[in-house]
Amino acid sequence: MRKIRDYIKAVISNFRPDSYQMVLIDRLRSENRKFGSKRKAEIWIEYYPYPEALNTFSECSKILAEKYGARIRGVTLSRWPKFLFLLNDRTTTLIYRLLGCTDFLFVEHQKVDPGSVTNLVAELFPKIASKRDLLNLEVLGYKIGTDIYEAFLREKNQPTLDIKSAEFKQFFVGCVRNILFFRDYFQNNDVKALLLSHGVYRLGILGRVAAAHGVVVLVTTTRSILRVHNTDFPRCIDFGLYPKLFSKLSLEQKVSAKDKAKELLDRRIVKADVGVVMPYSTKSAFSRFEKSEVRVLDPSDKLKVLIAPSCFFDLPHCYGGSLFDDFYEWVCFLGQLTEKTDYDWYVKTHPDSMAENEPVWRDLLLRFPKFRMIPKETSFHQLADEGIRHVLSVYGSVGHELPLLGMTVINSGYNPHIGYNFNITPSTVAEYENVLLNLKNVSLEVDRDEIYEFFYIHHFTTQLNIDLTFLDYFKEVEKAKELKNENYYFQSFVEQMTVERQERYKRRLLWFLEHSKSDWYQELEYREWQSQKENLSPPL
Repeated sequence: MRKIRDYIKAVISNFRPDSYQMVLIDRLRSENRKFGSKRKAEIWIEYYPYPEALNTFSECSKILAEKYGARIRGVTLSRWPKFLFLLNDRTTTLIYRLLGCTDFLFVEHQKVDPGSVTNLVAELFPKIASKRDLLNLEVLGYKIGTDIYEAFLREKNQPTLDIKSAEFKQFFVGCVRNILFFRDYFQNNDVKALLLSHGVYRLGILGRVAAAHGVVVLVTTTRSILRVHNTDFPRCIDFGLYPKLFSKLSLEQKVSAKDKAKELLDRRIVKADVGVVMPYSTKSAFSRFEKSEVRVLDPSDKLKVLIAPSCFFDLPHCYGGSLFDDFYEWVCFLGQLTEKTDYDWYVKTHPDSMAENEPVWRDLLLRFPKFRMIPKETSFHQLADEGIRHVLSVYGSVGHELPLLGMTVINSGYNPHIGYNFNITPSTVAEYENVLLNLKNVSLEVDRDEIYEFFYIHHFTTQLNIDLTFLDYFKEVEKAKELKNENYYFQSFVEQMTVERQERYKRRLLWFLEHSKSDWYQELEYREWQSQKENLSPPL
């Protein structure tokens, strides 16, 4: 019954704005945005009906339209008929109209020459002899193989892909149609900028094609701005720079930063608070543990290894540089390795993990019987107490969490912790295998200060200052969860984004476009530039 009520509520909201949505609608109406439907230059905004995205789109699109003298258009990759798509969520469509959108662009496959699609697929498909070939694929010079790979996994809920399957070939043909449609459009029209909510999957394909044609492509969120280029990566800042970034802080700032990081990590790990600097999280992996609870690990003297997997369908190449083609290939490699070791091998998925992962794991447990699945609700505190000392991940947050519980984390890909010494990250599959075969000799002396330093830089200085959009972003997240209504973000954004703060945001966005040496907005870089320019102490 609750699901039915929630569905009915969502349908009503699609046609009748709630009080929170009305706050943004009223503000936009008062601004009366008119950017001119006859302007030749265009700014595109992805049609994405989520409050945090719409808030940042509302600021960025206005700034960009003024900068480039352009009109604003909404764009979607939806395959729904246009009239049904826009009718499905009239409230969001209204908001886009008030943002200044003159119309909405849909992918029109009928405008793409079928012969061109057939010829291009015939040229490309023989080049894809392996999954790695697909990951490295360029289509007409667009470096989008990884996006095609990951889009297939996500849309089809597949843990891996068979490049010879009819299902994949059909999917590939659809991607080629999209590429040709957008290539033709960018060649014949003056698109200045594109705002996206994400730079991955099919949106990543669109973003990289646009960037190849000189379009300024920005992935904007409440806390970050990333500029997309026609490359597979970066999708993120260079994590190896973190120690250098921390070194730029004053001694007082460093002490305060570490204290803040320790407080937050204690909340997440010691107190088991949910969603600490992880707004998407709904359950804790660090629940309270009593020693009287039933033991989950075998009491043998064997070395105990824990696999902490990610969702099979969700961005195996999130940061690039993975040793394996996808998460499934990684797990299969470990499964084969179990036959070469005398370890106890355990698997624990995150309490938040998607249900679609479960049948995949059932098959893997049958295929690799030395794997033992631990209930996903099991606390990491209990596992540390029962003897887990080595944890395997690809790039997960366990890399900075579990060393605080005395565990050594070994990654199998480029990850946010790469600049520090509290993880092990082999650079080749051979090195990775050698480390795993000799775990009895593998341990790390962890400097907790390094973890606190990493945590602060990762969450607070490679992002926009939190107060550029919200006075306290994470407090707003908690409030939205309490209200069980993400539309609350509209109200808090409008209330807190004063004229002064709008100008502050505008200065930083224009600086990023014109002066930043990084593809990822860094507040520290902005302050350093401003200080040098004015020969003053860094502005707040």
